[in-house]
Amino acid sequence: MHKDYYGLLISTLSFRHRWKWQIILPYGGHLTSNNDYSTPEEALLGGKSWIDSETAFNALNSCLAQFYSSGLINPPEYQNLMDSLRGITQRC
Repeated sequence: MHKDYYGLLISTLSFRHRWKWQIILPYGGHLTSNNDYSTPEEALLGGKSWIDSETAFNALNSCLAQFYSSGLINPPEYQNLMDSLRGITQRC
């Protein structure tokens, strides 16, 4: 089972009676989920959610870095905003 999502191919892999998502990158590499899912449909949704979360994190991180480098926000504000962003996108 697979799905094209914004030009990225998300496929499912069977793993010990569970499922994982795998994203095939345009340059030939791939990413595989650390989590496993009960069904292939859940795995596909997990892959889509991961792409959405990474996209949001990278876009907002870029904006915050620009604000910081231009002096619009100070170091503590930048750190607080980044901490919030990590929490929202569930990144460590």
